[in-house]
Order: sequence, then C-alpha cells, then structure tokens
Amino acid sequence: MDIKIRHWEALRALQSLELQIEQYRLHIKELSAHPTEAARAQAELKKLLDGHAVQRTYCDLLAKEQQAVTRKNGLHAA
Repeated sequence: MDIKIRHWEALRALQSLELQIEQYRLHIKELSAHPTEAARAQAELKKLLDGHAVQRTYCDLLAKEQQAVTRKNGLHAA
C-alpha cells in the first residue's frame, strides 16, 4: 500500500511541476521587452525542467516497483 501512496504523491508532484513549467513559459513570452527578467525566468525554467526530468524518472521507478509487487502478490495468491 505504501508504494501506491508514494507513486500517487510523486505523480501529483510531477503534475505540479508541469503546471509551473507552463506558467514560466507563458511568463517568458510576456517578458520579451525585459531581457534581464526574461533571462532570470529562463534560468528558473531550466531548473524546473531539470526537476521535472528527475521527478519523471522517480515516478517511472515507482510504477515499475508497484508492478513488481502486484505480480509478486499475484503469484502468491495463485
């Protein structure tokens, strides 16, 4: 059960990052007349994208672990 909760929480964190990334992309478009602020926003966007990649990997690992537990439990039930 713990793995399901961790996976669900990881997916929620991933969705939150996706929303933040989209907001930064829109914000950067609005800052075209302010190059310094746009550069700061680009740097923050890069951090968010890096964090998203890490979170995606974590979600994938949890999903694989959850599948393994499900298969293992299925074998024991048979």
